Amino acid sequence: MIERVPPPTGNASGELRALVFDSQYDDFRGVVAHVRVRDGEIRRGDKVRFVATGVAAEVLEAGIFRPERTAVAALAAGEIGYVITGVKDPAAVRIGDTLIAVASRTRALPGYREPQPVVYAALFPEDADDFEALRDGLSKLRLNDAALTSTPEESHAFGRGFRCGFLGTLHLEIVVERLRREFGLRLIVAHPSVAIRVLSPEGDEHMVRTPREFPLQRKTAFEPWVRLEVLLPPEALSAALRVIGETRGVVEETQTVTAERLVIRAAVPLLDVVEGFSDRLKSATRGFASFSWQPMGDREGDLVRLDVLVAHETIEAFTQIAPRRFAETAARRIVVRLKETLPAQLFAVAIQVSVDGRIAARETIPALRKDVTAPLYGGDFTRKKKLLVKQRKGKKRLEKTGRVRIPPEVFFALLKKG
Repeated sequence: MIERVPPPTGNASGELRALVFDSQYDDFRGVVAHVRVRDGEIRRGDKVRFVATGVAAEVLEAGIFRPERTAVAALAAGEIGYVITGVKDPAAVRIGDTLIAVASRTRALPGYREPQPVVYAALFPEDADDFEALRDGLSKLRLNDAALTSTPEESHAFGRGFRCGFLGTLHLEIVVERLRREFGLRLIVAHPSVAIRVLSPEGDEHMVRTPREFPLQRKTAFEPWVRLEVLLPPEALSAALRVIGETRGVVEETQTVTAERLVIRAAVPLLDVVEGFSDRLKSATRGFASFSWQPMGDREGDLVRLDVLVAHETIEAFTQIAPRRFAETAARRIVVRLKETLPAQLFAVAIQVSVDGRIAARETIPALRKDVTAPLYGGDFTRKKKLLVKQRKGKKRLEKTGRVRIPPEVFFALLKKG
């Protein structure tokens, strides 16, 4: 074992440097950081600091896993264990961060970077009173999910929520499912989008961060573009190029890294990346491709706003921004998917999608039928006709006043492409 697995390296007499590779939250003791000590040692009572966040604290306990947490006198270089500092803010401890002595000027361990989400979507609690519970849940999930980011957001229709960043729509579904199971939250998930710079007809410039803010009357819209780097095996090249070809992007070059790996570099609008690109790429390449991106500035784009109306009521969470040339196809896909997933009501439900204020697609969910004449027996037909006419009038009345409650599962269904 010693020959095959060499012992850990590190300077036991040097200044403290410990890598935070995981963390969890304890309701009584705060954040418990899982660390791998690279240099120096950690003892109870030491004053330490997290480099990335700058948070300083005192070590209340240091220990190892056996597999339960067991306190020890010190964690030395090369050892793996945990550190309890009493920090209550989950955002203060980040995976990949370096723990050092509070007065030390030692540089952080190399390799730490802020997570780079590729899908952004807003989460709103169904019950407005659950906003603080949602904030608490997201903070605790970030302890062991470094790719999850969140910023507060407010909607006229859904109230207060958070705009969150994810690695893909699958990651989004996992996070929402964890929030549901672990914290008992029921959430509304708005359609993902990006920030777009818009010029008004008068020449005023402003940033649009949600689809509902995208104006119908505008002069020009500038959307962010990114430079993609897709790493994949040679046999997945054609599938990856096909997925990139479905976007408005341009492939710049294909480079051979090793005999088993290729790199595709392409310039793609960020809006096309967040619209399910990660999931389509993973599916087409059977999970063997991965990608990263770097911003490359804004470019003028021919974009339109798609508003979804259910029972003649605009559903803000379904509103999205799309390229004009894909708008008609997207509108048809939306109405068909909603017709398949929305539960039927006692009245006919009209589903419409407007493109910049013009209705481009429509479907109708037929009303549920109930045999109101079943209790009748014998007698004249006019008795049945009277009940049927009464039922028909009731359905007409419901069409004008009835509201459709949209289950959370429908929001997920609309996020999926295809």
